[in-house]
Amino acid sequence: MNNAYPHVYGPFIGGVDYSRPSDDISPDTLYDGQNIRINPDGSAEKRPNTEPFIDAQLNSGAVVTSIGQHQFSASSEREYAMVGDKFYENVSGTWTDRSGSATMTAGQYYELVDANGTLIGHNGNSGDTIVKWTTAGGNLATLDVDSRFTTAKHWEFFDNRAFAGNLNVSAGRVWRSDAGDIETWDATAFYNIGETVTGLKRLGDSLAIHTKDSINMLVPTGNATVPYRRLPKRAQGTVAGRSIQTVTITGVGEVQVYVRNNGIFAFDGESSTKISQALDGDRYWNNVNTSALSNAFSLVYEARDEVWFFLPYGASQTTMNHIMIFNYRQKIWYPPFKGVTRACGAIINEKPHAGSYDGYVHTHAGTNVDDDDGSVTTAVDAWGMTSSRAPDHEASQVRWLFSKISYEVAGNYEMQITFSNPTSVSGTKTITISGGLDAIGSFQIGTSVIGGNDLVANDDIPLTGYGPHIQIKFRNANSNEKMVLRKITSIFRSIGVTRTRRAGVV
Repeated sequence: MNNAYPHVYGPFIGGVDYSRPSDDISPDTLYDGQNIRINPDGSAEKRPNTEPFIDAQLNSGAVVTSIGQHQFSASSEREYAMVGDKFYENVSGTWTDRSGSATMTAGQYYELVDANGTLIGHNGNSGDTIVKWTTAGGNLATLDVDSRFTTAKHWEFFDNRAFAGNLNVSAGRVWRSDAGDIETWDATAFYNIGETVTGLKRLGDSLAIHTKDSINMLVPTGNATVPYRRLPKRAQGTVAGRSIQTVTITGVGEVQVYVRNNGIFAFDGESSTKISQALDGDRYWNNVNTSALSNAFSLVYEARDEVWFFLPYGASQTTMNHIMIFNYRQKIWYPPFKGVTRACGAIINEKPHAGSYDGYVHTHAGTNVDDDDGSVTTAVDAWGMTSSRAPDHEASQVRWLFSKISYEVAGNYEMQITFSNPTSVSGTKTITISGGLDAIGSFQIGTSVIGGNDLVANDDIPLTGYGPHIQIKFRNANSNEKMVLRKITSIFRSIGVTRTRRAGVV
């Protein structure tokens, strides 16, 4: 085809970018989307479904305020869920009440940490129990803190000591236990930060104490009398203590990532840097309800090098209805995971799990690749939209001919492709993802042509119109269907540099 050239969108190694207009975004970056994961090879894949971890609604549908998988010893491990005013243990697939005599106010989020085999923590609420859980099959009990405080909103276990911050005695104070004894708290073993403590998290061989406007580091001294020195750093801290995670970023080293009102930041032990520039502006972050960000939370999915941030998206949104994922190896953001609203999260059995606002614990790495929360009425609606960057430059006129859609063969599924440009009516075509092949597991000997997860097939769709810009959307909103898009190659014929004339313009 004479004078025909390719313009390739993907592989999408740049993730998604909400901060720039579509014509300024690189073809290897998505302009918009939802429910899409970017794989290490740059392919865009429909996220897996969510489903109940155990198909049982807890405590009459109360808010799940904490979940996790706690290891008591090398041979003893249990999953737990704090729901409303109850604490449950998973016993062979059955949630079992282990609340004991502990008092827990519904809707108050507990921060629970592993203190060398004992689960401890509190929610900062007056009258509720500072808890400890010491053995599988046992009930919650009261953690003895020698009456130094009665509430503590933030917790960490560091350097063989328990640390508690934002206390009833002072919101700007952090108290520590004795080394090796989480129930002995010396009368003078505290640090006055001078600002409201918003989070505690280990970083390297130090403890980071967050406030909204600062981060202070407690660094071990090796001196038993004065075991730590406090070092203020040139960094602003988090507004959401449950959002702090420590990860290792390639080329940077170990950092803490966390939520602030103006975005998501990384702290390297000395200073903080914004890492969510791609989410800035009216198309994303300006729509996050910052007044509800104190309840944002996160988890680290190490198997995929991802940090999941659960955020309140919408001017009046008070619950966490978006999951924004940062891939810290690729240093990119995915389009948001939507369609689920969650209250807390943790890694269980090496996969992301989250608690709902209605008494369920869900796995976010389902096996059905179809419907959320086990419902046949809520299929995962996944789509992505490319940039519209010109293949040459703005003054170069082209005629668009067709697009070649390259996708992974994964069975007999469908993908809806929609193109749009300023000079023609938008067009939509539905293509079959199988490419005429049968996926492994569904073929018949003697009749089928076998496809596989690494096999790429292509389909062409016709394009119409002229002009330097075109934008393409790919979508799958069907139940029990997978979608993996590798790239889109749009073929055009170059017309050359032309002048656009409008009525009334000389």
